[in-house]
Amino acid sequence: MNARTLATKTATAFRMVCSVRINIAAPPAVIWALLTNAADFPRWNSTVTSITGEIAKGNKLALRVPISERTFTPKVAILEPEVRMVWRDGFAPMFKGERTFVLTPREDSTTDFSMVEVFSGVMLPMIKGTLPDFAPVFDQYAQDLKREVLLTAGCGEAAAPASSATSTVSEQAQAAASTHGPSEPASPPEPTARPGRPRQALGRHLQPVW
Repeated sequence: MNARTLATKTATAFRMVCSVRINIAAPPAVIWALLTNAADFPRWNSTVTSITGEIAKGNKLALRVPISERTFTPKVAILEPEVRMVWRDGFAPMFKGERTFVLTPREDSTTDFSMVEVFSGVMLPMIKGTLPDFAPVFDQYAQDLKREVLLTAGCGEAAAPASSATSTVSEQAQAAASTHGPSEPASPPEPTARPGRPRQALGRHLQPVW
């Protein structure tokens, strides 16, 4: 469940592909709801600054990412609810980017999420060097998605039982009492420190990109 994803990247002269795949213990509907809620993306996805527009077939989006001042404007070219979504940007045959999201349910009630980005075109050799390394970014995207899905579905790791500290204090008191004679009362256990404020959720990871 906590295994790291393995984003992969391949490249030829006029084509570059980056992909990532991760298994999530939730049904496709829960994952799909996050992937198609544009306004909510920045809250859980550290690789996205903002998405303006409705994620619906035929719509153009305005996408901003933390490491670039450019606003990307992909079009939602394909939308198959809870199965597949494709965003396209650019102008073929000069330069085109296509991102495909796929959800594949398993028999064990989990879902495989995959995301593949394909850059192609005659201008790719000239601009390839200016593109960032998408592998760690895709890895982060998948991890952010998985973490949020598990929180949404209530499948996060359970916290340590609150009674454990109390049990420890009681055991210490009993042990202390057993060491004293009948004429000497046992000393009361030392008061435990007042618990501090609960930890906040893990902060967002850095190095984001669209």
